[in-house]
Amino acid sequence: MMLPITFWSCQNKQNVVKIGVSLPLTGSDNSIWGKNALNGINIAIDEVNQLNTKYKYEFIIEDSKSDKNVAVSNLNKFISLYNIKYCVVDMVSDIVLSMAPIAEKNKVIILSPGASASAITQAGDYVFRNWPSDVFQAETQAKVISEVLGWKRIAILSRSDSYGKGLSEELKKDLNSNVQIVYEQYFNEDINDYKTFLYKIKKVNCDGIYLPVYPQQVSQILVQARQLGLTQNFIGTESFEDYNIIKQARDASEGLLYTFPEEPLSDNKVANTFREKYTKKYGKIGTPADAAYDAVYMLVNSIEKGNNNVEEVKEELHNIKKYQGASGIISMDNNGDAIKPFELKIIKNGKFERYME
Repeated sequence: MMLPITFWSCQNKQNVVKIGVSLPLTGSDNSIWGKNALNGINIAIDEVNQLNTKYKYEFIIEDSKSDKNVAVSNLNKFISLYNIKYCVVDMVSDIVLSMAPIAEKNKVIILSPGASASAITQAGDYVFRNWPSDVFQAETQAKVISEVLGWKRIAILSRSDSYGKGLSEELKKDLNSNVQIVYEQYFNEDINDYKTFLYKIKKVNCDGIYLPVYPQQVSQILVQARQLGLTQNFIGTESFEDYNIIKQARDASEGLLYTFPEEPLSDNKVANTFREKYTKKYGKIGTPADAAYDAVYMLVNSIEKGNNNVEEVKEELHNIKKYQGASGIISMDNNGDAIKPFELKIIKNGKFERYME
């Protein structure tokens, strides 16, 4: 799938900075995240084109097809063909981790607006993300399970990749000693029949089920759980905030709990303007469109301040503190991770809302 190259011309070619964008636009269920991200990036591109910046920015966009090898090929192409030093890359943790060694070797900055695996923290000096680590999310989830929900016996039904297993392992570290894991199952992404797992969960009589999976899997699991008469509630992640889950699972999605990076305050002008533009152009906002929008600005602002010098730009990214973006207030730490708190949300009356006890 060939994608158009979005660019600006400039009389002085010395002042053109190329930014590579590699996203999962086709290939699997997580392509919805890539499409959402691209929508957010396109809004940022339109805005950046109107700014009086020191440099002009050319964006080269490629589809990773939700495949590690394709993503690595995209990054190598950005480097060898376009001499690119800055990239916005995938939301899938395993893919970002596969790109990290190439970025490190070539001193190319990659910034992910969605990858959350804790392993990314140590993936390299040139690897950044403006989505918070699973470490922060798991801490919130463990607290919610024990203190808010009061669950004593939980089951874990998870993907076996860096995303699912990584989150599950972090959660187990943080769970209160009074919380017992009575069932634990990890599965590959090509599975679509979960009834055997769900039947076993039904027999262990747990209080609730931890479910770090992707949106399409959420819908399938919810429907199959209700078919088996499983009445326990699920708690999951940001992947639950997808309107397709409500559309496909219908009533089975009602009351579903999940954690999500804390949303912007109502007086956040950047977020309000972004939402207005996004809904007018694309309709309902999907994860992680706002974070992808912020990723473009974080790179552009850092390139402007760092005089298009990779090492200086890297330091500028580390120095981002209390940046007010479309996804909320962002600060970066010395590992290139975003520091953002999580909150508990619920699907209620077909809408995504903050959880109120």
